[in-house]
Amino acid sequence: MRRLLWLLFAALALAHPARAQAPVDLHLVLAIDVSSSIDYREFNLEVEGYVQAFRHPDVLRAIQAGPHGRIAVTVMQWAGRYQQRVAVDWMVIGAAAEAERMFSEIAEMPRLFEGATALGEAVLYAIELFDRAPGSAPRRTIDVSGDGMSNEGQVASFGRDAAARRGITINGLAIVNEEKDLEEFYRQFLITGPAAFVMVARNFESFADAIVRKLIREITGELVSETCPAYPSGVRPAEALAHMTGH
Repeated sequence: MRRLLWLLFAALALAHPARAQAPVDLHLVLAIDVSSSIDYREFNLEVEGYVQAFRHPDVLRAIQAGPHGRIAVTVMQWAGRYQQRVAVDWMVIGAAAEAERMFSEIAEMPRLFEGATALGEAVLYAIELFDRAPGSAPRRTIDVSGDGMSNEGQVASFGRDAAARRGITINGLAIVNEEKDLEEFYRQFLITGPAAFVMVARNFESFADAIVRKLIREITGELVSETCPAYPSGVRPAEALAHMTGH
């Protein structure tokens, strides 16, 4: 009898880790810009956008349509050179209840920083998060959303090239309400991978619709006309000049 109880206890103890370590279709890091150019109203619109995305039935259907029917997601916030932190830890999402837990965690997360825009540093931080992602996945993606170009720390292409060397895809959502050239900056210096892309939100009010479409595209891994190969290593002169001048 004692042995039977011990086996039952062991099975219960191992049930959750087994679920967490099961294979998933995608490891996804959501990297949210919280630099000083984003005020608190705009930050709240960012949060609401991600909440709506994980509540959206089309996002859940995209997750469940994969071979394993689940993905693993973590959320980080980033701003200046030394301002990166996980806001929502890795979570496996496959069922509606798991999606609900994710959007509840996002809805409750506080703003962690205000500061400069260190995009390259944010990417380097995001890369390290994959080392403790649950289970195995055939694809690893960093989803960057932001409203400004790099003005501190490592240039964006430094992080991009580091991601490319590890086979990590980077996609961008450029919020172009203030910097109209941000979409092109993301295309030239941020995104990498065989299915990498940039989407545009014209303002923070349209952020929610854009992030729903972006998540569906990332989850399904669809190859479309906006694909972009990994750029070669090294910093382009134009970016180096922009970084040094702060423009």
